[in-house]
Amino acid sequence: IRNVVDRQDKIIENRDMLEELIVRMHVEAKTCWDLGATEEEMAEILQDIRHAQWRWDYAAASHGGSFHSPVETSRVIAGGITIAQEGRLKLAERLIEKKRYKEAEKHLKEVLKKDPDSLRALLLMISIMEKTGDKKQMKAFYKKALSQDPDNATLIYNLGILHYETGDLKQSRPYFEKYVKLFPKDKDVHSFLFDIYKKSGDEAMAFREAQILLRLDRKKTEPYHFMFTYLNDRKEYSKLIGIMEKGMETFPNNADIRQYLIVAYLETGQEKKAVDQLVTLLKTKPKDASLWLQLAQLQERLGNNRGALQSFEKTLEISPDHKTAKASYLGLLTRQATQQEDAGRFTEA
Repeated sequence: IRNVVDRQDKIIENRDMLEELIVRMHVEAKTCWDLGATEEEMAEILQDIRHAQWRWDYAAASHGGSFHSPVETSRVIAGGITIAQEGRLKLAERLIEKKRYKEAEKHLKEVLKKDPDSLRALLLMISIMEKTGDKKQMKAFYKKALSQDPDNATLIYNLGILHYETGDLKQSRPYFEKYVKLFPKDKDVHSFLFDIYKKSGDEAMAFREAQILLRLDRKKTEPYHFMFTYLNDRKEYSKLIGIMEKGMETFPNNADIRQYLIVAYLETGQEKKAVDQLVTLLKTKPKDASLWLQLAQLQERLGNNRGALQSFEKTLEISPDHKTAKASYLGLLTRQATQQEDAGRFTEA
C-alpha cells in the first residue's frame, strides 16, 4: 500500500511541476510577442506549449491513471516536462535574438534551477555573458558546461582563450595542452602555449613548442630568436647551426637569423663559414661599422691581410673615430711593414 501511495504522490508532484512550466511558457511567450516576435519565430515554441499541455491534460483527466497505470502516466508527464524545458530554451534563444539579455538570463536561471545540468541552457548563458562582457560568470558557466561534456573541443578552447585573454596563464595552460592533444596541428594554440611557457619560465617546454611551430609554420621568425637564446645559453652550438641554416633557407634576408648563425660558426671554430656569412650580411647592412670590424678581425686571423685592411678602412670610413678599428688597422700596417723589411723588400715597406 505504501508503494502505491508513494507512486501517486510522485506523479502528482511531477504533474504540478509540468503545470508550473506550462504557465511559465505562456508568460514568457507573451514577453516574446510583446518584443515583436513573428509567428514564424514562435511556431516551434507554440507547438511545444501545445504538446506539453496535451500531456498535462491527459495526466490530469485520467483521474485513476496514477493508480491503474502509474508507469505510463509517469512516462507521459516526464515527456511533457522534457518538451516544456525544450520550449523554454527556445524562448530564451528568442530573447537573446531580441537582445533582451536580462530577461533571457533570468529565464535561463529558472531553467537551470529545474535542470542544473542542462548543457544547452549553460551554453545559452555563456552566449549572454559573451555579449554582456561578464567574463567572471562566463568562466563559471564554461567550467560547468565542460563538466557535462569534458571532451567538447570548443569549450576547452574557449576556456583556454578566456583565461589567456584575462592574463591567467596558469589556468589557460591545461586547457590548451588538452586541446592540442585533440588537434596537434593547430598553429594558433601552439603559439599560445609557446608564449605561456616563455612567460612562466618553463624554457624546456617553450623550446619544444618552438620546434613544433617551425614544423607547422616555417614563416614565423619568433621561434628562432628564442631558440638562439636557449641554445646559446647551453652552448649547444651544433644543434643551433642546424636550426639557423634551415632558417636561412626560409628567410635568406633575415639579418638576425644570419647573425645567430655567425655566432654558432664562430663558437664551433668554423671561421671561414662565419666570414662568408658576414660578407653576405654586409650586403644588407653596409653601414654597420661593428660588422665591418668583426669581418676585418676574422680576415686578419685567417691570414687575409689584404681583405682585413680593406675591411678596417671601411670601418673607419663609416666611423672615423673608432678607436679599436684605428688601433687594429695601424697594428696590421706596422706588422706588414716589419715583415717586408725583414724580407728585404724595403720599397714595399
